[in-house]
Amino acid sequence: MAAAEKPVYYNELLNDMPQECMLQQSHDMLRQDIQNCRLCPFAKLTKPLPLNNFDASIMIVGETPDDVLYDGKRGGKLGKLLVEMGIDLKDVYLTSLTKCSESQDSAKCAHHLTGEILTVRPSIIVCLGYKTSSTIMQQPQFGQYVQIAPYTHALATYSFADAEEAIVLDTLRGQFNYILNVLQGMRTA
Repeated sequence: MAAAEKPVYYNELLNDMPQECMLQQSHDMLRQDIQNCRLCPFAKLTKPLPLNNFDASIMIVGETPDDVLYDGKRGGKLGKLLVEMGIDLKDVYLTSLTKCSESQDSAKCAHHLTGEILTVRPSIIVCLGYKTSSTIMQQPQFGQYVQIAPYTHALATYSFADAEEAIVLDTLRGQFNYILNVLQGMRTA
């Protein structure tokens, strides 16, 4: 019986990656790679992510595109909270584990997320929900803030699917306020 393979987490992958491999891919190449992907049966389906704001300081990663797109139920809550908190939407890059709305297989899209992290090089990645958080970091705990690359920290938080409860929404507000303070500190340093 073969030993079980140890899963690879982004914090391990990016910290162990040689510096010369961390060169940025062009924004257009990344967008084209994602839009033209044919790795799974869902590849011909809708890929609604905007794939813009490549100079963003904040990357928000949901499990599916619906978790982050402002015109959906969960993404609408996200957009409303960002505006309420005074976060400039031009400083936010939205993405998800899966790139097609209909897909449930994030493993086939994992290389795209790696490319996005290396290309955007955000200061902070906000991981919405446990599945997203556990993809980015080992054994995440909600509210955990860890360095995953020399230039990037990640925050494990709730999905907006859980934001029906007032306490969860208040927690999300507090975490986004923390992110604002961290970014302001980085900009003044």
